[in-house]
Amino acid sequence: MKSLILNASFMIVQSELLSIGQNLNRASVLWIWSIICIVNIGMILILVYQERIVWRGNNVRLPSFRRFQGGIAIALSLLLILTFGTAFIAPPNNWDSMTYHMPRVMHWIQNQSVHMYPTANLRQISFSPGGGYLITQLQLLSGSDRWANCVQWIAYLGCILSTGMTTRYLLRLTWEAWPLSIVSATIPMAIMQSATTQTDLLTAFWLSCFAYFIFCQKNNHLAGWGWMICALALAIVTKPTAIIFGFPLGVVLFAQYFQQELKRQAHGFKVCVQVILRGMWFTIGAFSLSLGSYWRNAQIFPNFLGTDTGTRVTDPSIVTLGLNSLQNLYLSFPVPPLKTLILQLYSWTEFEVSSQVLNFGEPLSEQSSFKILARHEDFVGAPIQLLLFGLRVIILYTPI
Repeated sequence: MKSLILNASFMIVQSELLSIGQNLNRASVLWIWSIICIVNIGMILILVYQERIVWRGNNVRLPSFRRFQGGIAIALSLLLILTFGTAFIAPPNNWDSMTYHMPRVMHWIQNQSVHMYPTANLRQISFSPGGGYLITQLQLLSGSDRWANCVQWIAYLGCILSTGMTTRYLLRLTWEAWPLSIVSATIPMAIMQSATTQTDLLTAFWLSCFAYFIFCQKNNHLAGWGWMICALALAIVTKPTAIIFGFPLGVVLFAQYFQQELKRQAHGFKVCVQVILRGMWFTIGAFSLSLGSYWRNAQIFPNFLGTDTGTRVTDPSIVTLGLNSLQNLYLSFPVPPLKTLILQLYSWTEFEVSSQVLNFGEPLSEQSSFKILARHEDFVGAPIQLLLFGLRVIILYTPI
């Protein structure tokens, strides 16, 4: 986990710095990674020589599975093998990949820079570039787009592992919690996106790392805070919606930090000042990897986040939140009664079913059940996971 965070952060910083002199090309990237590999090999040899790394082959044991756990292990292995095979063999071919994810990688390689360029599709230059930077590095090193889909697949695997480790810690389990990862591994949209160049899984993985460091690591030292900042910064530079999902996690983090410092120090005012100062540099660090992209957007677009190209709700309110929540519920349960309810609620409001204020493209309530159940990463629902979430909420708030 930490290795992925470190390497991804380096890839993003490297892409930005090489673009300054239009040196984002295969030769530069190959030289840099060759030096890094040589240094890493040298450090490993030094540690082995100093006996800080000792290989004890006789102590290696394969985990013993019960019948239930063995079945889950086989199912997870087959799922990972099938999704990896699809990601590796099939070239990027979904709509988002062909319209802006891969085209901007081609332009960056051609221009040897990630700076702005003329395009009719503004998503190529305004959307957060974190995932694109990783694909660019892999494409420069390999000479093809063979590994482009594997960025999301690695994120898919990372989400499975990180959710299992976090679950084990939060539930105080004495046994391995990886079988519980089957819940996240079987999310239909995650399976569909694991073989694409989209960025939702990648953002989810960085946020999962952020959550893991908050709940499972001791964060009373600067190194722990550094890992959390890097994880959140990677999530934000990959997709700005990470700010929305990362904010409540940040509140939990600083609430824990405030309680810890209050126990150590009796001066409440001093603790408040310390928390505020740490929050300031934490926020600066979280947005540090996105500064280059934000600066370029501010030069062209009205705001530093760029243009949303019509994919944002323009009239946010309780009513629009409720209608969109029901339409998203219809993704997982495309049954006629729910569709009738949604249409009836529309008739009681000032919005039309086809209103672009609420919907981007064709409204879910006007789509057929067959289309929603089709094998498409934008329409497939997650009924089992949604039912489990509802059951968990009921158990949590039901008095014993």
